[in-house]
Amino acid sequence: ITVDKDGNVSLKGKAGVQIFIDGKPAYLSGQDLVNYLRNIQGAQLDQIEIMTNPPAKYDAAGNSGIINIKTKKTKQLGYNVTLTTGYTQGIYSRNNQNVTFNYRKNKVNLFGTASRNERNTLQTLDIQRKFMEQNTKEVRSLFEQTGRMKNWNASNNLKLGADYSVSKKTTIGAVVNGFYNPGVFKNNSDISIFTPSKELVGKTFANSKSRNLFQNISSNINFRTLLDTTGKELTADLDYIYYDISNTQNLSNYYYNATGIPSRKADTILGNLPQMINIYTGKVDYLHPLKKGAKFEAGIKAAYVKTDANAVYDTLYNGVSMRDFGRSNHFIYEERITAAYVNYSKPFSKKLSAQLGLRLETTDAKGNSKGKEFRNSVWVPFDTTFTFSYTQLFPTFYLNYAASEKHNWSVNYGRRIRRPDYESLNPFVEFLDIYTFEQGNPNLRPQFSHNVELSHTFRSFFTTTLNYTKTNNIIQQVLEQNELTNQTFVKQANIASQRQYGIAVSAFAQVKNFSGNIYANLYNNEFKGLVNNT
Repeated sequence: ITVDKDGNVSLKGKAGVQIFIDGKPAYLSGQDLVNYLRNIQGAQLDQIEIMTNPPAKYDAAGNSGIINIKTKKTKQLGYNVTLTTGYTQGIYSRNNQNVTFNYRKNKVNLFGTASRNERNTLQTLDIQRKFMEQNTKEVRSLFEQTGRMKNWNASNNLKLGADYSVSKKTTIGAVVNGFYNPGVFKNNSDISIFTPSKELVGKTFANSKSRNLFQNISSNINFRTLLDTTGKELTADLDYIYYDISNTQNLSNYYYNATGIPSRKADTILGNLPQMINIYTGKVDYLHPLKKGAKFEAGIKAAYVKTDANAVYDTLYNGVSMRDFGRSNHFIYEERITAAYVNYSKPFSKKLSAQLGLRLETTDAKGNSKGKEFRNSVWVPFDTTFTFSYTQLFPTFYLNYAASEKHNWSVNYGRRIRRPDYESLNPFVEFLDIYTFEQGNPNLRPQFSHNVELSHTFRSFFTTTLNYTKTNNIIQQVLEQNELTNQTFVKQANIASQRQYGIAVSAFAQVKNFSGNIYANLYNNEFKGLVNNT
């Protein structure tokens, strides 16, 4: 697992990891997921399960696989309380506090966690860009920028749950989670624009400040029962998740010519970007043990997601506020996913075992964008709706061969999907400054990948894995430029196909009181597609 400076997670060099918490999708992506993971306390964790090619029981989402974060659940009888705190000092400070409790007696188990995490971070961003003529590809202007960014955020989390054993075979439970995460982001940028021969054309000083508030409440009701003494098992889950996200932006720009004289009047962009997300899911799983160690599994799942985001921008000139219809937009997105799967596993001998799974997923989505566009010298309302629907099969296959006590071989294959993140579909514009901004793309479509792995383990401590992935319609972040205004905007787009070859080597050994491990991953990514007409 690799985490970059911005908190984005990749697995064996591939992005698109699906994060699960206690076996359930986090339903977060982008910066929201980054902040959520940063604020989980180490004291809360029990295990981290990595599946590069998950079985059919799990959602097919996640191009490179699934990381399942399992939190602690004490099984000891009686009361159990744990308190932890931490403090870190860099240029700015960070601190965290965490309390977990558990009470188990007879048929009842009560558990909960309360935590707070406060972070102050500082980042300096240096950008150099060349803007070229579209036709001749000759350099038109040079762009240099230095930004100093300060980010403060706090995370306040609460989790409460209960399990009740109705009988020795049946258990019901309920869990409620919630968090309240405020934050403030400040950025001061010095921007210089030059001719191709490095003569200064003008400077811009940009100051931006945004306040954000990320609130969540999620609830789960779960049921588990053993149907008989052979191990037949039936489980069910119902979930409701609600996110309330608000973000206000204030961006001021001051323009000067090469001699330091104001070249035009300063302006200020004011943005109010609220977003609400409602998620409803339900699933049922059935496990049926068969003779000679074989198992049959089957299940169904349904999920409904609705996001409502209404971005309102105003522009301030000489103290007068005017609605910026060109940037304002109201976007509503609905998505329904229904799924069913079957999975069969069987040991054919002491050395050979196999597992075969098949998952069927149907997706129906609808997006609606409302706003105004400038047409024939006037602002005219527009109302754009897009829909798409598709049904896909996702097979999985695993084969394991224990050749001897020293050598173990395994091969697996799986087809997976990566759907666009909700915020990536949102056509909002979010500013770093007047020259650099990020914009959603409602035309994004899902990407599909084929993943194959071959692994060899020697003496249960040295493992070598060869992997190959072929991805079509890949979702990738691209930079597009306007050479007339020296502006650059970042967006997600279906730009290309990708293939990856890789080899990973890992080893773990323990000698008396000493233990150590080594891991190396070498991979090659190749993209083929069209970006900026190239």
